[in-house]
Amino acid sequence: MTKINSVCNKLKMLGKVRILAGVSGGADSIALLLLLLRAGMDIQVIHFEHGIRGADSVADADFVLNFCRERGVSCRVIPLDVPGRMRRGENLEAAARRMRLEEWHKLALEFPGCIIAIGHHRDDAIENFLLRFARGGNLSGLTNLRTKKELGGLRIIRPLLELSRLEIEKFLLDEGVDDFRTDSTNLEDSYQRNFLRNNVLKPWRNKFPAAESGWVRSLAALSLDADFLMENAEKLAEEVVEKTVTPLCFWRGLHPAMLPRVLNIYLNGDVRFTAGRLQKLTEFLQSDVSRGKFQFGTQWWIKERGQLILHDPSTSGGGDAVEWNWRKEHEFYGFAGVFSAHIHSTPPEKFIRDPFHAWFNLEQLPESLAITTRTPGDAYTSFGGMHRKIKELFCDKKVGVLQKDSQPLVRCGGTIIWIPGLDNSNFAPAVSGKPVVELIFRCDD
Repeated sequence: MTKINSVCNKLKMLGKVRILAGVSGGADSIALLLLLLRAGMDIQVIHFEHGIRGADSVADADFVLNFCRERGVSCRVIPLDVPGRMRRGENLEAAARRMRLEEWHKLALEFPGCIIAIGHHRDDAIENFLLRFARGGNLSGLTNLRTKKELGGLRIIRPLLELSRLEIEKFLLDEGVDDFRTDSTNLEDSYQRNFLRNNVLKPWRNKFPAAESGWVRSLAALSLDADFLMENAEKLAEEVVEKTVTPLCFWRGLHPAMLPRVLNIYLNGDVRFTAGRLQKLTEFLQSDVSRGKFQFGTQWWIKERGQLILHDPSTSGGGDAVEWNWRKEHEFYGFAGVFSAHIHSTPPEKFIRDPFHAWFNLEQLPESLAITTRTPGDAYTSFGGMHRKIKELFCDKKVGVLQKDSQPLVRCGGTIIWIPGLDNSNFAPAVSGKPVVELIFRCDD
């Protein structure tokens, strides 16, 4: 029981903090819950019902609810419907992992300062190492199952990593617990992890028992190496972290071992890199092409004028149309600038003719306008009466890659009536002697 006591003592050292315990109903997660109870922790159990195994999946949830109820522990079941919410290119395991992480982030907001406890054990760490090794992972990836870890703002602990699966099952028997859930798919070799566990590691252990301790020592040594690399990456990242515009030469100058680590810190751990994608990124950075884009999830890295600009189109002020009632709201702040409206009952003798000013016939301009960013196929009729595509206008004006995605377009219904800072249209033109509306756009400094 020395190892068990060691785990409990380490848990007690966390102090008075809310623990969100992920409990599937399997032997490892049930052992985790019992150890948290023994250590006197403040526990909220979370069970994810993945919707993958039909009645068995529902039975797992019922088992966990009853197990917690008998011990006076609060339990919440969260349905995920993994098959119904998979994204293109995802397998079931990847989709389930993504959805769980999304839910953990929501729970962390609900329980500020909480710590998430997961029941991974030593066998999981060994399997994880070999699976990632087969996929071409680096040291940080090979040893990513750690006793303590921060991931995108989440504080995660894995108290059972020093225990093997056999030691966990023995602990449960000593506690009088012999009823826990077993995932029937664990016997299906169609999953890589199951194939590795059942057909590689099991006979390997039987034939060469000493291999177990060798794997453990290797993982410990490689974890130290990974920690050293990450510490250096954190120091390098201080130059760029929390900056949306960074010098291209900084990224080009990074050692290949540092690039994915510094980038992971820069992006708050939100992006997963395959070896192939990392190669594409390296080619993008080192290319002599002065402009271009590289996508990270919903964000883009824009290469322009020797700089890299991290850009998220969903936060650029665009996306869905923003309504502006210029009669009620004489100034509108958005799209990295300020829009203002001025009514002239008597038109000026001379109109300011530049694309930051637009003049319209007061009687013909609707009170409510829509401000958006570009969409495919956008076109307008210029003040001179020429039909032009927005794409052609951007090309003629040499609009940068970043500006293209954030450039505001003022619309009336489906008609583009003004491209602030770039061009005016012939929509509702001002007429001599009649009241006019002057719209002005000023960019933020």
